[in-house]
Amino acid sequence: MKIIIKTCTLIGLLLISGCTKVVYTHQQVIERYRTKLDLVNRFGRPAERMVVNDQEQWLYNFDRSYISSPTRDVTQFSRPKKYLLFTLDAQGKVLKSESSRVDLSERKPAAGKTIALVAGAAIIVTLVIVGATLDIGSGLKF
Repeated sequence: MKIIIKTCTLIGLLLISGCTKVVYTHQQVIERYRTKLDLVNRFGRPAERMVVNDQEQWLYNFDRSYISSPTRDVTQFSRPKKYLLFTLDAQGKVLKSESSRVDLSERKPAAGKTIALVAGAAIIVTLVIVGATLDIGSGLKF
């Protein structure tokens, strides 16, 4: 019985992790946002804003669920664990970006992988159940 539980757990983990493929990487998605308007349309107003010389920096805090609240003007950013930080020029164009623990990659289901994993899982579960019923796998240890 332990073998069946361990095998089913392993198969479940494989099914959960392997059924998508990355279409656009995090960096490719970030590079789409080129202006202030792009940022506001996608992420809303930033949590914090800092102006240094002729550049503006916008910080989006992903540590907590983001509720549209007024942007705080700061002289130093709080450094949440999960954030996006954009530096903009005087014309509102994105000059650079920085992120931590935020993944904006776009994925789509990988139908072939899903079918193969499900079929493989079904075969393995069948073999384990048959083996447990016939007591074939009694010497196997995981």
